[in-house]
Amino acid sequence: MNENDPQNPNEVPAGPSSQNPRNKKLFLWVVVGVVAAVLALGGFLLWQQSRQAVVIEKLSGDQASDISDLSLEGSSIEKSKQCQYGDLPKELYLDTYIVRPGDTLLSIANRELGSTARINEIVNLNKNRGLPYHSLYTSDVIEVGWELYLSAEFLPPNSGDLVAKRGRLRIDDSSPFAGRLLIVSHPDVFPTGTPVSFAENARFFETSNFQAGDCVMIIRDEGTDTDIVMGLQSNPYAFKKPSVVYEKNKVGFPRRTSKCLYDFLGSEKVLRSYTVKAGDTLYSIAEEQVGDGARHNEIREINKKRYESLKDSDFIEIGWELLLPPAWTRMFSGSFSGFAGVLVKEDGDDFWVASDLSDPGLSNFAKTPEMDYFGKDNFLKGDCVVIFNTRGKALGIASQEDDYIRYFKYGE
Repeated sequence: MNENDPQNPNEVPAGPSSQNPRNKKLFLWVVVGVVAAVLALGGFLLWQQSRQAVVIEKLSGDQASDISDLSLEGSSIEKSKQCQYGDLPKELYLDTYIVRPGDTLLSIANRELGSTARINEIVNLNKNRGLPYHSLYTSDVIEVGWELYLSAEFLPPNSGDLVAKRGRLRIDDSSPFAGRLLIVSHPDVFPTGTPVSFAENARFFETSNFQAGDCVMIIRDEGTDTDIVMGLQSNPYAFKKPSVVYEKNKVGFPRRTSKCLYDFLGSEKVLRSYTVKAGDTLYSIAEEQVGDGARHNEIREINKKRYESLKDSDFIEIGWELLLPPAWTRMFSGSFSGFAGVLVKEDGDDFWVASDLSDPGLSNFAKTPEMDYFGKDNFLKGDCVVIFNTRGKALGIASQEDDYIRYFKYGE
């Protein structure tokens, strides 16, 4: 057909690719590029899923993002059941403050932390962070725009030399940490765990009753060699947004392990009781029940917190339940108690007992000439024992395997 022939109405016009071979090649390259991009994106997503890292989203207002784990670059994190292990990210227990014109370390400590005495805390939190903060080693001068680390609001005052871990609480009945509460934070490196030692101003988050096996977060103050806070991993933001905070004296720790009891046994647990009858006096009770009327002052001393009138008189009423000192002891001040735990050592003068799982200190009890060994004549290091005592003087020792309460009450 020449150019003068009329156009066939049924003929389809040629497309661009048929009109130009270079356009066809370009189209094919575009298709190949799209396919390659899709494959690369899929590979990246698979690689990202294979990594055991979690992105930490910043808190916005009072709402926190949902997370399954939190980690910082370089931290060692391992999972075992529901517990997380390794270093606790600083974002979870430290705040950031941006220095403004006119700020000094003293003014920041006073305004943000409530006391100028906490200036060294700020210095120690920041001086090891590298440039430009290393100047805090030798100077208190700060510059506008610096982002300083500060202890979160609910952390107690500290040295600023903090180490924060996540792990599992456990109890060791055997050496080298008999009678101690431990935290296992790096099970691959140190599966036994390290002992915890709570400072007097320590704070506890989310619960007042910690048990062996709990998944916890804990912050240790290396400057005082004590642990200052502990909380449950169930709320990773506990140190910044706690539901409840407890002081040390309001918190309970495990008292019994598979092997031993660790506890303070007050007089109501180790002394026998007597119900006052008509005609009784403190003197007659002491004479008939304890064997010496002169010990009526002991009875009064033991019971004056239970019955207020005994603080000022010897008056007693029918039906009162009085605690009595054991007849097998000599006259003492009227303060009797028991300490249950592990016998750490016995020397010529004292018994040394680990009786508090959360406290590294040992309780020592001076031996008295009239003290009794109940059940056996020789106790060994590592034995689970109860020491019956009065104001630090040992009156008797018994194995926890025996009926030690009966020993102490009746001397038999």
